[in-house]
Amino acid sequence: MKAFLLAAGLGTRLRPITNEIPKCMVPVQGKPMLGWWMDLFEKHGVTEALINTHYLPDSVRQFIKNYNDSDKSAKIIESYEPKLLGSGGTIRDNCNFVKNEEDFLVCYADNLTNANLSELMKFHKNRVCQEFCVNRFNKQHRIAA
Repeated sequence: MKAFLLAAGLGTRLRPITNEIPKCMVPVQGKPMLGWWMDLFEKHGVTEALINTHYLPDSVRQFIKNYNDSDKSAKIIESYEPKLLGSGGTIRDNCNFVKNEEDFLVCYADNLTNANLSELMKFHKNRVCQEFCVNRFNKQHRIAA
């Protein structure tokens, strides 16, 4: 499975901490938020993550290089945004990343969680949930039939 890990934001609510580091690199118990996310992804079978960058991207790039050079089971791809695209814009512009995927995750790198992503995907794959979600969105004309 693949995941988008949205990390490009400016981190204005975390100032002054984010004056020098992007919010996805803010350490929690000595580990950057990206490290916590990648550990969670590995635990739940995510094999590839696309991380979007914009604000202070160099430390994120170094994290990605170090991570990809290690013996981790997942890999990271960077998508640099010269201009912030917003969550939907990042997914739209990188839709080929998940072109052949039946399911994928969209996560926010500045949220700390220990959610059971396997159970989340199991719930998502429940036919009742899918029918409810698709039918509800169709009725609101948000997606094409």
